[in-house]
Amino acid sequence: MSENTQTIKKNVSGQIRFIRDQFVLLDSDLSMFFEIETKALNQAAARNNKRFPSSFRFQLNTTEFNLLKSQIVTSKGGVRKLPWAYTEHGIAMISTLIRNEMAIQMSIHIIQTFVRLRKQEYIYSGLINRIEKLETFKVETNRTLKKLILQQSNTSKKNRHLLQ
Repeated sequence: MSENTQTIKKNVSGQIRFIRDQFVLLDSDLSMFFEIETKALNQAAARNNKRFPSSFRFQLNTTEFNLLKSQIVTSKGGVRKLPWAYTEHGIAMISTLIRNEMAIQMSIHIIQTFVRLRKQEYIYSGLINRIEKLETFKVETNRTLKKLILQQSNTSKKNRHLLQ
């Protein structure tokens, strides 16, 4: 594997975005990884449109695109059309259509990266769930303690009256 390929592979996870509640790669990034033109990538998908339901590939709307542009410091040049976003399944499907050696290598690496992200998401969601349960337990425990302290305080006041 060439040094250039290793460098490109390191950049994959940094290019994966979270849009519409799913991890995606934009068409321009995917075409860079596959070493083909973005236009050729999207034409291949368009020619095989039946293979790409909206859960595999979708076009960003203007709001999503503007939000994305605001998060990217450097521009990749003028964009004339709204970009397409490819999900993990869309990447697997497009890799069956783009048959150069780089696309084969990169699609495997990209899918592995998506799998790692899903595992991390699962682990983090489990941790968040546990933290939320601990927070709820803490709040309930504090309420119970306050009630017990108040009851103890009221009992002490009643007992003082009995002693006098």
